[in-house]
Amino acid sequence: MLSPLAVAAKAPLGFGQGVTGGEGGVVIEVSTAAELESALCDPKKLSGDKRVCSDSSPRIIKIKGVIDYNAADLQEMKTSAGCYYADEEVCIAKGVPAKEWDVLVADNSSYSGHCKSHTGVDNITYNNLGLKPLAIGSNTTVMGVGKNSGIKGRGFAVRNASNIIIRNLSITDINERIVFVGDGILLENADKVWIDQNRFSHVGRQFITLGYAKTTNVTISDNDFDGTSKQGKSCNGAHAYELYVAGQNQSVTIVGNWFRNFRSRAPIVMPPDGDGPAPVVHMANNYFEHGTWHGLDAYKPARVLVEGNYYEDVQTPILRYPDSDSKGQNAGYVFAPLATEKQLCKSKLKRECTANLVFNANPKPYSLPVERAFTLDANVLDAMKVAAGGKSVFKAYPAKNVPRRVKAEAGPQDWLR
Repeated sequence: MLSPLAVAAKAPLGFGQGVTGGEGGVVIEVSTAAELESALCDPKKLSGDKRVCSDSSPRIIKIKGVIDYNAADLQEMKTSAGCYYADEEVCIAKGVPAKEWDVLVADNSSYSGHCKSHTGVDNITYNNLGLKPLAIGSNTTVMGVGKNSGIKGRGFAVRNASNIIIRNLSITDINERIVFVGDGILLENADKVWIDQNRFSHVGRQFITLGYAKTTNVTISDNDFDGTSKQGKSCNGAHAYELYVAGQNQSVTIVGNWFRNFRSRAPIVMPPDGDGPAPVVHMANNYFEHGTWHGLDAYKPARVLVEGNYYEDVQTPILRYPDSDSKGQNAGYVFAPLATEKQLCKSKLKRECTANLVFNANPKPYSLPVERAFTLDANVLDAMKVAAGGKSVFKAYPAKNVPRRVKAEAGPQDWLR
């Protein structure tokens, strides 16, 4: 049974509070690709490359059923060169044939030389629509009708837009096992965005990408990030990339989500190229279940408040010394209590901070052990106090209740219509 909080949820918690999406605008129900694209943006206000929608007329778009961009009549297949992007020695040791390894397409602007030291592959066939996410304009709500609606083979992009809600959708099957040909949701120069009650699975790269331009006042809540993969980068059935939080001047709330069967980046938080205003992220009441490497990866000068989360069978819940940096020169600032923290939090936030719970962690040799990774850096509380006047930093509920509630409430719900 859903909690009263979930049933009554009509507005986001945290930094995304105040987002209204298409409230008060026209309501459009769609069930085909053509209907969806027509409803999303006035063609006259869609940029020539279809990357940006400047249409800000309020609208609520309801997707009924699944729109499949992998269908033969919609897909846009392409073949490019690239490389195997699996941990080749690990996959060989496991006896997984090369034809089943993850691959990376080098023929796009995100490539940046990632095939170095990897075996080349001449012919990688993929659906190019993964690189053409559907642009959403300002003052828009896109939501699924019930728990069995969404899109396959293509994601959404919010560029140069504000006041967006993306809710109750399954966003799946975007070039699984093929890196750099599509994310689930991309935010770039976006403000006031609520991503809620969605399910993400079988995506070749990030489920959600926030970068590299300014991305502010975002709440990512009650989503099901299902990393179950055909192989994964280490040939272990775990998706490698969850959330990439790397925009300028970020303020992001990540609450009530279910991260399961993942390898890493749950999330990664870093400013672009190590400069720009410090990202401020609040992670609360998330359930991390079976992570084969790390959850949070915090780079300097990120400030991340981690409270009331439940980590179960996650090898390294928090990674603060990336790339074996034993001196911690690139370590982000993290406030993550393992017991209820009263004194510091009351002095800065006027409330107690909720303890995290960790079970079955087994850090890699170059990762920090739990007792050192879960640090109490007051810099984080100072940043939270300043961000949005402190009004966006809500109190988390006890972590012991997280698995039951998150399993029941994360992902698309039939009561949302």
